Order: sequence, then structure tokens, then C-alpha cells
Amino acid sequence: MSDNFIKLLSLNNRIKMQLENYYHEKFNIHIDDFSGHKFAKNFTQKAFIAHDKEDKVVLIDEGRKYASTWENTIYIETTGLGHSMHDGELYLKIVDFITQN
Repeated sequence: MSDNFIKLLSLNNRIKMQLENYYHEKFNIHIDDFSGHKFAKNFTQKAFIAHDKEDKVVLIDEGRKYASTWENTIYIETTGLGHSMHDGELYLKIVDFITQN
């Protein structure tokens, strides 16, 4: 989690170390332990997660981690939509999920 975050924000190693130290001192946890997919294992509500394999902002592995830990979820991987995921077919799947749940 932290490496992708650091890369996304174009932060250097010094800032990375300061962030890691801050999380350790403030919360007594490693920054990688402060990750949403680790909390998702406790979620009980139904979810629809879609992630594109070519997303350059949030890597596909993050979507896969959420889907693997969130028990009550529908997970869809797309290709070629990038981070914006604008796609009529995907929109219909989302609407279908919402109307059925």
C-alpha cells in the first residue's frame, strides 16, 4: 500500500520514512497495516467492486485484495477502461446490482 501511495504522489524516500515513523509513533502500527482491504474482512454488507487491469492510479492488486477479503462482494475485472472506468455495459451491471440489493 505505501509504495504505490508514495509513487502516486511522487514522494521521495525521506518523506516515506517520515510517514512510516509517524504512523508507528501515532498509531503504533506499520503504515502497510493501515490498509482498507484489511478492514474489509469485517464488512458484512453486500458490495460491488469493479477494477480495471490497466488502472495506473490504483493498481489491480488493490482491487483483488479487497475482493478476496470482503466476503459478500461481486468482483468484476475490466480491461481497457483505465481508472475512469467509463463504460455503458459496466454502468448497467452497477444499476442491476443496486436494484437487486
